[in-house]
Amino acid sequence: MTLSPADEFRHETGPDPRWQETYWFSAGDPLTHCGIDVHLACQPHEGYVEAQITVISPEETVSLGGRSSAHRLRQQIRRRLALPHPPQRP
Repeated sequence: MTLSPADEFRHETGPDPRWQETYWFSAGDPLTHCGIDVHLACQPHEGYVEAQITVISPEETVSLGGRSSAHRLRQQIRRRLALPHPPQRP
C-alpha cells in the first residue's frame, strides 16, 4: 500500500453499505502526563457519525462517545464539553 497526499482528504463514498471514513487524532503532554484521543467514524450510508473523545490524566480518564446524527453530535459536544480553562503555569 502506498499513501499519497490525496489520502489526507475525504474519500469518495464506496458502494458497501458498511463503508466509513475514519479519523483518529491523539495528543499528549509529557510534562503533565495528560493526553487526548479523538476518534470519528463517519458512516454516510447510514447518516450517522460515531465519536469517541477520551481525556487522560494521572488522576482519571474521562470518555464521551456514541453514535449520533452529525447534527445531534454537534449539539451534544457544545452542551457536554464545556471544558474548564487550564490552570496557569507559574
